[in-house]
Amino acid sequence: MPDAGDIEGALSRLAEGAAKPTPAAAPEPGIAGAVLQFASAGEALPARRLYRTREVSVVLGVFASAMLALDSEGLVTWANRMEVGSGQSAWLAALVPWGRACDAVRLSTPRAALVAGGDRLARALGGGEDPLFAMGWGSRDAVPAPASRRDLPRPEPRFPGSRGAPVGHVSAGASDESNLAAATAADADADVIVATVAAAGGNATVTPPEAVAASDADAVSARTRPSAGAAESASAANAADAAKAGSAAANAPVDGAEPAVRPTTLLLVGDSLLAGGLSAAITRALARDLRFRVVPAVQAATGLSRPDVFDWMKVVTPLIEREKPAFVVCSFGANDTQSIRQGDELLEFGQADWRAAYRERVLSMMRALSANGARVLWLGLPPMRDRRYSEHARELDRVFLTSSRAVTGVEYLELGMLVSGTDGDFATFAQTRDGHFVKLRMDDGVHYSAAGSGAIARWVVDWVYERYARTRAARR
Repeated sequence: MPDAGDIEGALSRLAEGAAKPTPAAAPEPGIAGAVLQFASAGEALPARRLYRTREVSVVLGVFASAMLALDSEGLVTWANRMEVGSGQSAWLAALVPWGRACDAVRLSTPRAALVAGGDRLARALGGGEDPLFAMGWGSRDAVPAPASRRDLPRPEPRFPGSRGAPVGHVSAGASDESNLAAATAADADADVIVATVAAAGGNATVTPPEAVAASDADAVSARTRPSAGAAESASAANAADAAKAGSAAANAPVDGAEPAVRPTTLLLVGDSLLAGGLSAAITRALARDLRFRVVPAVQAATGLSRPDVFDWMKVVTPLIEREKPAFVVCSFGANDTQSIRQGDELLEFGQADWRAAYRERVLSMMRALSANGARVLWLGLPPMRDRRYSEHARELDRVFLTSSRAVTGVEYLELGMLVSGTDGDFATFAQTRDGHFVKLRMDDGVHYSAAGSGAIARWVVDWVYERYARTRAARR
């Protein structure tokens, strides 16, 4: 048995061995050895803060200020496109002077150079925006005066019925002012829009396409079925079904007709409701007919209520003079369900002064589009998914209808029958005659899907062919 001295000596030698540093093992070859060596070195380093909170705040503040200075024009554009009101006035009052100060020291020059370079590159590649539309965009230096709201009672809205066939109406004989007065008086008692066309110099009424007329007859029986599809618009479903199968019948040239030396121009003017699938559907439908030339002239996120953002009246007159269209199809209003700034006054949507101001803008647009004798088809707004938005759209449709009665050569097409349910309300899907469901509207509840665009395009193309035939007959 070892004695106490031997045990104490052994413990002493063990303690001395633990105190001595262990020689490092040779690193393993390859990537794995390098990773292990880096990890062991990191564990030996003590953790310490590289930057304090105050230093980080200063760096972030300088970076944010630099971005605000370099993109001052973008901030002013953002504020300009806000909904009209006191909030927009406050933002513009703060951002416009900031933008001018940045311009004075040329801080906005890099952004302008990048934008100009991108435009040049787009034009070199065959794209880019039509230079004519640059005239319409509002100035960044415009600062609206503080808004003052009139203390007027908000009238109860009266909306036209959305059932029935689309409407076409052409006024003739009387002046625009007398037509407008008569149309407004008649509209005061009108609760249902009737599909009629006022005879103008012997012009006949607008005749629905045979295929869609037949589908309307089928709609009566379709609505009596106890199926899930009975809740959808049978006539819209049949029109969408016809669009799905193609519009070859409507696209076929008139028998015996030869392509004209100079094609007849169809001009498409409007916002994103026309800029999307609808414009493409109309263009495809007429692509094989050499008698026609389709010219899209559309700008998304624009309308007639905000000329401070984009002023269509600055663009339309030179556009008509340049293209010289025989027919114009336009769609406005999707972005116009908002208040109007008139001078230093804010006119709330739906009030009497707002309706008067907006009607005058619609009339000005209709007169400009038809000034050179072009026939104009004004597309109404369809029902929307949001109920409040849909009611506002119907009120705009009422303005479009009464205004079309006051301007010679302008016809109004109601879209409620084509892309709505049996009750005239919004419908995302419609059931075809063979039982299939077709999606008529996009997921946002506003824009048209491919099938919905095709259903509307079929009516538009039939209108173009009919008006073209009448124009040719009148020249003989």
